[in-house]
Amino acid sequence: MSSNGHWILAIGIVATKPEQRFIPQEDGTSVPVTVFKMAVNERRKVFGDHKGNKKDIVTWYRVTVVGNQAEGCAKYLTTGDLVHVMGRPGLSVWKNKETGEVHGYMTIQSYDVRFIRTSKEPDDERELNTIIYQSDKEESEEK
Repeated sequence: MSSNGHWILAIGIVATKPEQRFIPQEDGTSVPVTVFKMAVNERRKVFGDHKGNKKDIVTWYRVTVVGNQAEGCAKYLTTGDLVHVMGRPGLSVWKNKETGEVHGYMTIQSYDVRFIRTSKEPDDERELNTIIYQSDKEESEEK
């Protein structure tokens, strides 16, 4: 992970089925990319409420995973799984041409995804650890 810039660590629920695609490279190979939405729940006190009432706040993220971890996410993650994501935060904003309304969502360009609770277990735990190790190895080679 780069030491420059902002980063975010979020633990949340996978809200959509991960979608995988491949981006072609100039050398004829392709890089896997997996995208999914994640919901992060937080319970906060209601401002101005002296009775101590709390409400749930849900923050939505669009998570993009590139490389070896993208393959692992596409293979093992499904809706409802609990994940730990670390990466670079972003914001995507657009204006609806018909209504003029401004829409947006927060993004995370993932450096690291850890599976906390998944409904699909790997056939072999070593396979999952290899996916994580390869991602860590790629990161250290970039430095």
